[in-house]
Amino acid sequence: MPRFGVLGSGVVAQMLANGLKRHGYDVRIGSREPAKLAAFREQTGIATGTFAEVAEAADVIVLAVKGLALRADRRRCSIAAMTLTPNASSPICS
Repeated sequence: MPRFGVLGSGVVAQMLANGLKRHGYDVRIGSREPAKLAAFREQTGIATGTFAEVAEAADVIVLAVKGLALRADRRRCSIAAMTLTPNASSPICS
């Protein structure tokens, strides 16, 4: 079963991480500021970390960040082979 890394700390990222965990997946969630996720970690038991930490531990990376932060967040992960496939309905694709 693949390990998921959800990058983002907002409501969408937290709901995705929770859903993946409920369906039995190994999931972590990352933020530019991991302290933002302390309460979420305590409440759900989902591991947290920086974008780079979470991305390095994942087989599948789910981006749940604001569109304007997309490029900067990719650079923070320092993953040379990372390919981004934005959702076509997202404003970043417009």
